[in-house]
Amino acid sequence: MLGCFAPDTSHQFENRYIWSHPLLEYSLTLSGNDGSDAERYQEKDVKNALIYLDKLTDKEEE
Repeated sequence: MLGCFAPDTSHQFENRYIWSHPLLEYSLTLSGNDGSDAERYQEKDVKNALIYLDKLTDKEEE
Protein backbone atom coordinates (compact mmCIF):
# COMPACT_ATOMS: atom_id res chain seq x y z
CA MET A 1 0.00 0.00 0.00
CA LEU A 2 3.06 2.23 -0.07
CA GLY A 3 2.39 3.96 -3.37
CA CYS A 4 -1.40 4.08 -3.15
CA PHE A 5 -1.98 7.83 -3.40
CA ALA A 6 -5.36 8.85 -4.76
CA PRO A 7 -6.68 12.23 -5.86
CA ASP A 8 -9.11 13.86 -3.43
CA THR A 9 -11.86 14.81 -5.87
CA SER A 10 -13.77 16.78 -3.25
CA HIS A 11 -11.02 19.43 -3.27
CA GLN A 12 -10.07 20.04 -6.90
CA PHE A 13 -8.98 23.45 -8.07
CA GLU A 14 -7.74 24.67 -11.43
CA ASN A 15 -4.10 23.58 -11.87
CA ARG A 16 -3.93 22.25 -8.31
CA TYR A 17 -4.62 18.70 -7.16
CA ILE A 18 -4.81 17.30 -3.66
CA TRP A 19 -3.56 13.73 -3.18
CA SER A 20 -4.18 11.62 -0.10
CA HIS A 21 -3.07 8.27 1.26
CA PRO A 22 -5.05 6.21 3.79
CA LEU A 23 -2.07 5.91 6.15
CA LEU A 24 -1.14 9.60 6.12
CA GLU A 25 -2.68 12.15 8.47
CA TYR A 26 -2.21 14.87 5.85
CA SER A 27 -2.67 15.37 2.11
CA LEU A 28 -0.25 16.55 -0.55
CA THR A 29 -1.13 19.48 -2.79
CA LEU A 30 0.49 19.41 -6.22
CA SER A 31 0.06 22.32 -8.59
CA GLY A 32 0.49 22.38 -12.34
CA ASN A 33 -1.00 20.57 -15.29
CA ASP A 34 -0.63 16.89 -16.08
CA GLY A 35 2.78 16.35 -17.61
CA SER A 36 4.30 19.56 -16.23
CA ASP A 37 7.38 19.45 -14.04
CA ALA A 38 6.88 19.55 -10.30
CA GLU A 39 8.32 22.36 -8.23
CA ARG A 40 11.36 21.42 -6.14
CA TYR A 41 9.45 21.76 -2.85
CA GLN A 42 6.71 19.48 -4.22
CA GLU A 43 9.27 16.81 -5.06
CA LYS A 44 10.60 17.11 -1.51
CA ASP A 45 7.09 16.80 -0.03
CA VAL A 46 6.35 13.64 -2.04
CA LYS A 47 9.74 12.12 -1.17
CA ASN A 48 9.22 12.82 2.54
CA ALA A 49 5.73 11.32 2.43
CA LEU A 50 7.04 8.14 0.79
CA ILE A 51 9.84 7.85 3.37
CA TYR A 52 7.30 8.30 6.18
CA LEU A 53 5.02 5.63 4.67
CA ASP A 54 7.96 3.26 4.28
CA LYS A 55 8.76 3.65 7.98
CA LEU A 56 5.10 3.06 8.91
CA THR A 57 4.91 -0.14 6.89
CA ASP A 58 8.22 -1.36 8.37
CA LYS A 59 6.78 -0.91 11.88
CA GLU A 60 3.63 -2.83 10.93
CA GLU A 61 5.73 -5.77 9.71
CA GLU A 62 7.64 -6.09 13.00
